[in-house]
Amino acid sequence: MRKRNVVLSLIITTFVISVGVFAVSSVLQNVEAEEQNIPDIVPANEPPYQVNIDENITPSQYEEEMRKSLVYEKVEKPKIPVSDIRLDKIQAAFSVIEQPFEKPLEKPRKNRPDKMTIDPFNGDAKYTNGIVINREGRAIKIPDDVSPSRGQIAPVVRVMTADLAAMMQQPYTTQLAYDVMKKITELQKYMDALDLTEVTGILVEVNTYITDNKASFTKASKVIQEVNKLVNFDKMEEDS
Repeated sequence: MRKRNVVLSLIITTFVISVGVFAVSSVLQNVEAEEQNIPDIVPANEPPYQVNIDENITPSQYEEEMRKSLVYEKVEKPKIPVSDIRLDKIQAAFSVIEQPFEKPLEKPRKNRPDKMTIDPFNGDAKYTNGIVINREGRAIKIPDDVSPSRGQIAPVVRVMTADLAAMMQQPYTTQLAYDVMKKITELQKYMDALDLTEVTGILVEVNTYITDNKASFTKASKVIQEVNKLVNFDKMEEDS
């Protein structure tokens, strides 16, 4: 009787172990099947303005690769009538929206990059002098102690003129008139650099009367608003 009970116990134990092994095996098979169905993780796409440049690339190849991501666009809009023939050349001078290419510096300077870069996410062009020009051809960062290179002047003037026009829409005060006069004097230098000497002449005239009184300031404001409309015509509505 005792021997019979032992045999029965062995049979039951063997059965339980078999069931357990089968269950574990089934679980493992299911896990393996699920793992096989998991899709491979695909790396995220590179940012839209990513520039991949080999360190051993030649200067001409470097320029070619950079220009692929830099903006150069001719603005095609109807010619805007002007109140003074001396303003006639402004629209043509600002008819190209551009992030100019900058060659790497031959002699790197301390604490300054020796090459321009392009922000891979928003496409802003960052230059070795600290100026940043966005994809609308406007200098969105201009360090105080920096003089723009020739290719950067138009993007800087677009911002300077827009800021000046907004400034002159504030309520008149004598202090505001003097502050505006300083800004106009600065703008004169940049217009000269763009060979717009006739425009510089108008700005010089404006500064001779802008501080006289409120009426003179209003008269000067009309001139600056027109200059701004011509400089930033790519952003202006055609019927404005």
